[in-house]
Amino acid sequence: MIIGWNEFGQKVASQIVLAGQRVAFVTNSKTDLELITDLYSSKKAFTLFADYSNIEAYEKVNIEQAKRVFVNFDDDSETLVFVINLKKKFPNANIVVTCMNPSLKETFLNAGTDHVVAQNEVASKLVASYLFEPHVAAYTEDLITTSVADGDSDIKQYRITKECEFSGEEYMTAFMKLKFDFNAILIGMVKDGKVLKNPDKETVLEPKDYLILIANEQSKMKLENFFGVKEGE
Repeated sequence: MIIGWNEFGQKVASQIVLAGQRVAFVTNSKTDLELITDLYSSKKAFTLFADYSNIEAYEKVNIEQAKRVFVNFDDDSETLVFVINLKKKFPNANIVVTCMNPSLKETFLNAGTDHVVAQNEVASKLVASYLFEPHVAAYTEDLITTSVADGDSDIKQYRITKECEFSGEEYMTAFMKLKFDFNAILIGMVKDGKVLKNPDKETVLEPKDYLILIANEQSKMKLENFFGVKEGE
């Protein structure tokens, strides 16, 4: 779900839709409502016109069932007040925000936000990388962009179920099979909610763990069939 509409929100939404996910939008502008309707088909998106301060209105878009709620306002103070009020009504909502002031990251986290992205921090790291290791920066930027063509590669995550062949196997077993059978590169995993960037090869994979890997769009369907789930959380 994306609450608040602007050019940045449009770019985020387009990446989500390209990844095959559905998006619910909430906007307080009838002009934006018409624009969103023109941009995305009803199969991919649903849009609600509402006053942002009307917290009860979010029940109409099933906010409690949303994987993530992206609060997309231009002003950090407005975002913070909104998050506090939203968490009072929907304490289980998984909220993601962007902020212009990196010093507010801790404040947002204390307010109940799950993920805080400081736009200036992310941009500065990417620019610094372009200055002294441009090929690494170009590769990184490509990986975090949703694949469009079959040959495009990006980073994906898949949940391990009880029925998955990897359940109970060691990390290295999964690493080898993914490379040989799917031409995918395993780069990490999530265990008990923690990202392990380079686990020991003997680490045992268990149901509810996630594997993080690099794969192209051509392998996506094969990977989904193998894992028995779609990519994502």
